[in-house]
Parts: sequence; structure tokens; C-alpha cells
Amino acid sequence: MSIGRLGAEEDHAFLQSCFIDTGDYEVAIDVTSSHSILLGRTGSGKSALLEKIKNDCEHTVEIHPEELSLSYISNSNILSFVSQLGVSLDLFFQLLWRHIFAVELIKSKYKITNEDQVRGFFDRFSFSFSRDRKRERAIEYLKQWGDKFWLETDVRIQELTKRIEDQLSAGINASDYGVPVTAEGARKLTEEQKIEVSERATKIVNSVQIQKLNELIRFMGEEVFTDPQNKYYLVIDKLDENWVDDSLRYQLIRSLIDTIKTFRNIEPVKILIALRKDLLDRVIEKTNYQGFQPEKYRDLYLPIKWSREDLYDLVLKRIGQLLKEQYTSKSARFEDVFPSHVGNQTCMDFIMDRTLMRPRDIIVYINQCIELAQNRSQITASLVREAEIAYSKERISSLGYEWGADYPLFYRYVNLLRRKRSTFTHSDVSKDEIDEFAYDMIVEEQAGNDPVRKLAVSYYENSEISRSSFLNKFITILYRIGVIGVKQDAYSSVVWYQDNDLMLSESEAKRSSFFHIHPMVWRELGVVPVGSAKKR
Repeated sequence: MSIGRLGAEEDHAFLQSCFIDTGDYEVAIDVTSSHSILLGRTGSGKSALLEKIKNDCEHTVEIHPEELSLSYISNSNILSFVSQLGVSLDLFFQLLWRHIFAVELIKSKYKITNEDQVRGFFDRFSFSFSRDRKRERAIEYLKQWGDKFWLETDVRIQELTKRIEDQLSAGINASDYGVPVTAEGARKLTEEQKIEVSERATKIVNSVQIQKLNELIRFMGEEVFTDPQNKYYLVIDKLDENWVDDSLRYQLIRSLIDTIKTFRNIEPVKILIALRKDLLDRVIEKTNYQGFQPEKYRDLYLPIKWSREDLYDLVLKRIGQLLKEQYTSKSARFEDVFPSHVGNQTCMDFIMDRTLMRPRDIIVYINQCIELAQNRSQITASLVREAEIAYSKERISSLGYEWGADYPLFYRYVNLLRRKRSTFTHSDVSKDEIDEFAYDMIVEEQAGNDPVRKLAVSYYENSEISRSSFLNKFITILYRIGVIGVKQDAYSSVVWYQDNDLMLSESEAKRSSFFHIHPMVWRELGVVPVGSAKKR
């Protein structure tokens, strides 16, 4: 028995019947709203929201990143060659996304699945546009694909990439410079040759069929998708998975976000993507360029947040659904299954305090309790505490997976918190503890890019970095991950990153009076609850 699966696409028994609308659903399906990027941490319900839209909205097209064969681009020698020269492929990547979206939406609108239906579509518009050059160019762009128009998306991506490769190969002719067409070959060019080849390649990339494609998108808005009541949604999930090499993935996601803005002009069409907050931060960091303004994207974001009331409703609905299917047609309450209190807290508050206010966290904890209750007559307070042992360990593993790209050695970070008091100060962490922790980080040579390992190396090699400075820098990282909350003075409340998404600076960590370890990791780390943290 359980109250649901962790993956929304597998949660068929509960997702539809127990869906909790926090207000985000109406915003997401509103085609006049600019909010197109469902933004949140892992387990916050982004995929569940997309699943709900796919189930409820008649015209929904789903793009699966892993099925796009974009690894073909990673393995392209000519693209690696020009990329090594510093040539921006952003326009090319935007061309790819625009092409994918335009073709998939037209195929969905006219239910194109074979060559006869393609010809019918062309016949419908070609004659009437014969005297309108701009619209004629839009149809010409589609006609270029001929029998490939209705094939799978990955086939068209490879075909489009080959065309760009051929244009680059012909325009550059790297053999004239006596180097192979590879990234290594590009590094062998002289500075003068690099500038010359780069200028040629940039001109070719920028002259790809972007104008015709823009005419096609304009044509779609004026002639194809004209009924505001007939809404179409194009959804993309799983962008945080390994569907392509990381360096290329960041560029593709950045171009994807820019492409979403382009399609905003087609009013009955809305593109929706699910994106983890930490992944978005890496995309902006890795693809930053001079003059870039991150705030211009903010109107696209739909932050996914949950209140305690919403999480309580979610648990209540799912427990009711579970017992209704198993035992009774009557509605069951949380209190019918779980004890009223655990210690001096209500049971629900006890469980919720050990989450990052995300549906997945609370589902995991409830399921852990139900699993332990097999062959028992009831779920007791002691059983809820027992379930915390496995839950706490699993949460640390989950955080390690979530933040592994930024902090490969996260599983080592928490060692500094073992057997600490739940609320501690700077003076509670000795220099000997910092020295031992820093040494343990340094010996992990396989993760040389880990920021805390780099900090540990600097701590040992640079006497100017004090114990306090090391700890402040480290605290800002634990705060971002969600393991630590900060209390700046005796009169302020504890601040957690997941509550406001505001970063903590080193100077703010230095000024903070108290640091609070999140209750979700207490049992696994042997943290001693004290003071206000125990009451919480």
C-alpha cells in the first residue's frame, strides 16, 4: 500500500483523482499568460502539473528530449570545429527548436501522418498564397522537407544538421589550412587563421534559413492557429536528465527559452517546459555573455510553491483514495490512520517539518510509515519516529542526486554536521573540525571541480582563509541546498532558501547569530534537537 508513486508519469492511481490545484494550473493553461517555464526544485510537482495538462487539454503535443537524437550534434566534427573557434551556435540551436515546434504543431493541427496528408496541406495554402511572397516563402520552407516532413522529429533534426554541416564544410574548407575538421584541428590554427575562419563560419551560421522560418511562424499565427477557443499546448519535461552532453544541454536549454518568447506571438499556442531551479541557474551561468540580462526571462517563470495547507490537502485526499479503494467507501481523515501527536507536535506538523515543503517529500515519508505498519493494527507515534530513520537517509541521498552537478561531493558535506546540536553558532565548530573536514575533501581527487574541495585546497594553501571564512563560505552552500537555515539575530525568524529563493552571501552568513540544521537530516546525522528547533 502507498499514497502514490514518486514519478508523476507513473502515478496513475492518484494523480488525476487527488490533484491539488494550488493556483498554478489555471495560470499554466492560460494562453494569454507569459508564464511558460514551470520552475521549482525536484519533487515540487512540475511533472504532475504537465501530466494534468496532457490529460485535460485535448490538443497537447509532448516533445521528449531523449528522443530528439541531439547527440548527433555532439558528435559533429564540423560543429565542434567552429565551436572551438568561439563561433556562437545560438542561432542554429534556435533554428532547431523553431523547426521542431513549427512542424510538430502543424502536424498536430492537420493530423499529418503520411505523404498524402502533407500534399493536402500544401495544396490547401499554396494556390491562395501564390501572389503573397512572404507567405509563399513560409510554404516553401516546409516544401523543402518533402517526404521527410511527416517523419519522426529526430530524422528531421539530423537532416537539418547535415544541411548546416554541408554549408560550413563548403564555406570553410579546412583542408586549405592543413588541419583536420575537429576541435583539436581548430586549436592548431594560428590566431590570424582562427579569426578568418571564425568570421566565415559566423556568417554561414547567421545566414541559415532563419528568415524563412520566421515567415513560417508568422504564417502560423495569421493563417493556421486563428481560433482563440481552439488552444494548443506543446509540453517538454525531463530536461534535467542526461539526454545530451552537459555543455551542449545548457546551450540548447538557453536557446529553448529564447524560442518560447518567439512563439508567444501565436496566441492560441502555448509552450510549457518543466525546469529545475538549480538547472536554470547553471544554464544562465554557463551561457552568460556580455550584456546578458537574466531579468528579461522572469516574466516566463511560474514558480511552483506549496503551502502547509495544500500539502495537508494532498495527503488527506490520497489517504482517502487509498482506503476507499482498499476498505471502505467512506471518506477517511488523516487522523483516522495516523496518531494525533508525535511528542508535543501534531503528527502532520512533525512530518511536514521534515520536508522541504514539496509533495514528493511528504509522499515518501507517509509511504515509509505505511510500509512499516504492515501486519500491525495501527500506525503509532513510535512507528512515525521509526520511519524517520530510513526517510532521513533517503532525503540525503536525494539531495546528493539533485545537487550532484553543482556539488559532486555533497555526500561528504554533511559529515561536518554529524552529532551537532540542531542550532549551532560559529564557536560550536572548532578549527580542528574544519581542518579534518578540509583534509577529507582534499583527498577526494576524483571530484576536483567540487567548489568545497577547491575551497579546502585554498584553506590549506592560503593562510589568509581563516576557519571562520571557510565556515561562512561553506554555510552559504548548505543554505542553498536546503540543509541549513539562518537566523540573523535573536529577534528574527529562521530563513530557509526553499521559502524565498534568496541567496545568502558570505557576509550575511558571518553576521548570522545562529545556524539551524533542517530536521529532515537529523536522524541520519545524529543531530541533537535543542531549544526552539525541538519545539519546531
